[in-house]
Amino acid sequence: MRLLPALVALLLAACGATTGDLVCSDQLPADRVGSTSGCLGYRILPDAQTYPQGAGAITFKVTATNVSTQPCGGPSNLSCGGPSLSVSAANGRQVWARTPPIVACPMLIRLLQPGESMSTQVIWKSPNLALGVYRVEATAGPDLGRSYFLVC
Repeated sequence: MRLLPALVALLLAACGATTGDLVCSDQLPADRVGSTSGCLGYRILPDAQTYPQGAGAITFKVTATNVSTQPCGGPSNLSCGGPSLSVSAANGRQVWARTPPIVACPMLIRLLQPGESMSTQVIWKSPNLALGVYRVEATAGPDLGRSYFLVC
C-alpha cells in the first residue's frame, strides 16, 4: 500500500505538479503564430494551457486578423465549416484530426478593416489523452500557427 502514494507523487512530479495543489508546470514550447497569407495572419489557441487527464472537452479558438493597412476579405474557412485541425503528442503521433463538414456556404465574405479580427471555435469532446505535451495545428488550408497544451 505504501508503494501507491509514492507512485502517484512520482507521476505528479514528472508532470510538473505538486501533490499538495496539483498545479501543472508551465514549461511548454513557445506557441507560433501562422505565417501571413495575403493580408491575413492566423493564430490558434486552446482554451487552457493545462488539462486534467480525462478532460471532457477542449476548445480551440482560431483567429484571423487583417495585418495589412487596407480592408481585406475575411477567410471563408472560419465561417463555413471551420478549419481542419490536428492534435499530436510530443512523439509526433496524431491523436485527433478534424476535417470540416461539407456545408453549403453562401459566398458572404466579411470585410475586415486593418487590425480587425474574426474567429471561430472548434470543440473537441471527450479527449482521452495520456499525460504529456500536445500540439495543435492546421492540417489543411492556411497556416494557423501552432499551439501547445499539457495534460497532467
